[in-house]
Amino acid sequence: MKFFLLSVLMGWMTLSGFPETVLQSGGQNTINGNWHMVFFHSPEFDPGVLFPEKQPYMRLDSSTLRASGSTGCNRFSGQFVAVNQQFRFAMDKMILTRMACKGPGEGIFLETIGRVNRYRLTNDTLVFLQNDTVLIRWKKKN
Repeated sequence: MKFFLLSVLMGWMTLSGFPETVLQSGGQNTINGNWHMVFFHSPEFDPGVLFPEKQPYMRLDSSTLRASGSTGCNRFSGQFVAVNQQFRFAMDKMILTRMACKGPGEGIFLETIGRVNRYRLTNDTLVFLQNDTVLIRWKKKN
């Protein structure tokens, strides 16, 4: 039932064929929790220029499939799916506050998380990838 509901709510990612365990809900090696950005891939801009006032951060909750956090300027909230190292944000359902932001950082951040299609988790480090390219690296915040 959970997979049917997910595939209806998030039609942009087919979940058929994946095993029944979607995510670990507890323990130390889980994507659940608060994450702060430690690396951002941008061929055109230095991350200090993109995020002059504060770095993006996020909270992931696999029990509700919700992500929330900051783009470095505005707050965001939305849905995600993470199955067998695949990861997708539902960008068309993303909720975003609308404060004026300095520079191009927020737009580039949102475009980048929209390209994420895989993740890798090792201890307290979460890596978002597009295929084999590292886009963002996060550290778990205690």
